[in-house]
Amino acid sequence: MTLTIKFGREKLAVELSTATQSLADLRKAIAEKTHLPPNSFKLIHAGAVMKDDAATLSTYKLHDKSTIVLIPSSPPPQPTTTAINAELSRVRNKLKPDVTSFVQGSAENAAKEHTRLSELLLQSLLALDGLDTAKMTDDARLERKAAVNEVQDLLDQLDGAWREQKPKA
Repeated sequence: MTLTIKFGREKLAVELSTATQSLADLRKAIAEKTHLPPNSFKLIHAGAVMKDDAATLSTYKLHDKSTIVLIPSSPPPQPTTTAINAELSRVRNKLKPDVTSFVQGSAENAAKEHTRLSELLLQSLLALDGLDTAKMTDDARLERKAAVNEVQDLLDQLDGAWREQKPKA
């Protein structure tokens, strides 16, 4: 028995042996194909939400070539949130230790290091600025704002230390 699962714009084919299998079996098969947890989505067939996991597929009048609509119970995380976290993680892990060394005055070739770190921090600010805020949730906008402030603070620390270290002309 082959069922078609509509998931957003995708159509997935799910194979089950018989219509006497349970809705729980169908959920497991769908979960394997979509990588969603089995209880994180609703299944709809012929306008009815299929809720009873113990019921057989024939109870829901499913047959070979039936189409089922899959609706996630909670929206998947916004890609922008992932992008914000990735950029902030990169700054924290790779740039912040170098900025700290520079601020403490232990950087070799200070002019070159200041230029390098400034450029990388500005690139991070541009990456965060390039995210589409129109598609963000309010929480994601706040997360982006906090990330921008954190990167800007590092840049301010770097520039402040550079002003103190820079040879007087």
